[in-house]
Amino acid sequence: MDNSNYSTPINVEEQIENLKRLHLIIEDEEAAKAVLNRISYYRLIKAYSSSLKNRETGVYKKGTTFNHIYRLYEFDNELRYILFPLFERIEVTLRCRITNHFCTKYGALGYHESTNFGANYDNLYSKICNAIGIASENSPSINHFIRKNGEMGVPLFAVIEVCSFSTLVLFYKTMLPEDKKAIAKMYYQGKYEYLASWFDSIVYVRNICAHFGRLYQRNITKKPMLFHEDAEYKDNNRLYAVLLCMRFICREYGDWRSTVGAIADLIKEYEDVVKMSGLGFSAGWDKRLLNQEPNLLFFD
Repeated sequence: MDNSNYSTPINVEEQIENLKRLHLIIEDEEAAKAVLNRISYYRLIKAYSSSLKNRETGVYKKGTTFNHIYRLYEFDNELRYILFPLFERIEVTLRCRITNHFCTKYGALGYHESTNFGANYDNLYSKICNAIGIASENSPSINHFIRKNGEMGVPLFAVIEVCSFSTLVLFYKTMLPEDKKAIAKMYYQGKYEYLASWFDSIVYVRNICAHFGRLYQRNITKKPMLFHEDAEYKDNNRLYAVLLCMRFICREYGDWRSTVGAIADLIKEYEDVVKMSGLGFSAGWDKRLLNQEPNLLFFD
């Protein structure tokens, strides 16, 4: 049994001994100690061992090595680095499109009016005010508008830049249907409900990456809505389901093809430890991701 306990810390030497008791093969103990002095036992071993153990006994499957676990960690680390620049582009683009549309239609201070929004406005407005309050401590631009116009006079184009990605997505979801549809048309010609769902999933994965969390074999609790053409993946709760919707959002970014290629190269480099199912991939996954033209006949 695993003798480590969440509430009882053990030092690196004890961590190594515990792994050996669990029948993990440690090829180089000094190298393993060096790794565990850089990456916590919980982050490395607890996160990447679940599929490598016998569920009944709790010991590692025959032949499992420390290097296997470490390579899974390194794979995940490199995968996050491939994806994170896309999240930045997606977030910055959404900020721009919401700002341009909303300010043009309702004015820079239109976010103070509940009639410019649908349901859940109070929650959104509370988060916006909180973002302004936090930013007022260290944002010269926000302080400039507060000094000039008061707290109620900070324009949306400044406010939107200090809101979190999740608040930004909440802003989109709280907009009136005709405004959500107008934004959706900037990305594709389908229903705005799809786009809202996609952004929810993207924020979820982005936050995992931002906190250096595990993507491999991770269940995505915020699964995106998928078009009928991708119906076979509707129950897919792995990263692949999110990539399927990202391919449409990233159509205008010329580096999407290189991103898919980089993921393919990474999987090949780590094919000795990585299982396609751990990402929700199946045969032909890369070709599907490179098809960025949705079949509009299949839209709900």
